[in-house]
Amino acid sequence: MRKATKPKQRAKQTKREGFQAMQACPHCKKRLMPKPAEILALRESRGETQRQMAAKLGIKASHVAYMETGQRRPSGSLVLRMMRLSRSFLR
Repeated sequence: MRKATKPKQRAKQTKREGFQAMQACPHCKKRLMPKPAEILALRESRGETQRQMAAKLGIKASHVAYMETGQRRPSGSLVLRMMRLSRSFLR
């Protein structure tokens, strides 16, 4: 007999699948999610510490460190905030 998945688990699976699907624009195929090296390059090009960048983005410095090492991915809203810091972010 198969166990029914909980609604919360289904929501997580759907969210995760949606995240994977939105790595690139479906129309122009341009990459939407920055690579860890690009996040590091953005911060270094601005001459900021992880704490300074985190303060401007409204997150913790540890989250910036995790994104720079590839342990976490930025959310869509965080990518937009990063793009506002630098217009050439995803070139």
